[in-house]
Parts: sequence; structure tokens; C-alpha cells
Amino acid sequence: MAHFGMSHTFTGGYIGLVTIEDVVPIDGVRWRQWQELHLDPGSGGAGLFGWLLAGPRRLSAPISARGALKLFAVPPEMVRTLESRLLR
Repeated sequence: MAHFGMSHTFTGGYIGLVTIEDVVPIDGVRWRQWQELHLDPGSGGAGLFGWLLAGPRRLSAPISARGALKLFAVPPEMVRTLESRLLR
């Protein structure tokens, strides 16, 4: 995360909830149009995708959990725990 000017960030769990509204291909034009909206200073390139997220909700405190590669379903009991710990 130092690449993005961040240090001492939490890793290894949940920090909040968002809704994935869309996943769109990123070309050079869209990369430049959205430059202020993302943290990567690179130039973009073929084969990249942007995730359009909505409704971010932060947890009152991070919850440690095992990671997983790719997208995965969050177990229902964890969803209940996350929802109960959202900041109000």
C-alpha cells in the first residue's frame, strides 16, 4: 500500500460493505477520464476492468477473516455479523 501513499493499513479481513453495480472494461480514454477516482498512477492498458461500487458502509472496527482468491460468497453468519457492526 506504500505505492498508494498509505501505510499501516488493515489487511486480512473485512472493513465494510459495498454493492458492486457494474464491472466495465478500461481503455486508455476511460483510464484518463477516471484518473482522479483511482489510486493507481499508471497508464492503464488492455485487459483491465473497473469495478463500479456504490453504497459504501464502514464497519465500527475491522473483522479479521481468511482471504480468498477471486470473488467468493460470504457465509450468511458472517453477513449477519458484518451488518450488526456497521457504523450507524
